[in-house]
Amino acid sequence: MSKIAISDAVIALEDLLSALTNAYWETSDIHRKDCVFDLITTIFGELNELAKLSVSDHSMAYEPVTGAFHSSGPNLRRIQNNLDNWFSRSSTAKRLLQSIPPVSSLFEFV
Repeated sequence: MSKIAISDAVIALEDLLSALTNAYWETSDIHRKDCVFDLITTIFGELNELAKLSVSDHSMAYEPVTGAFHSSGPNLRRIQNNLDNWFSRSSTAKRLLQSIPPVSSLFEFV
């Protein structure tokens, strides 16, 4: 099993962050919004910490930086398991379906 480079992790996190931002506005249920917002905040914090690295570090193997990201796996799985129920637009569900697996793979290396 090969490690994921920081640069690849950043791309995956940014893609999911964008998809989650759209999804946040599409759900009206407060509990769903909380779950999505929590994950948005966590990913933003992780990206913020990764942005502090120099460009030469981006080829190094990725390891989660923030404690919040370490514990965000259940929220990510919860969203992934409820895509069809939570998001009525098929384009939103499809985008999340494509964006979640690369970020889920980041947890395999924790």
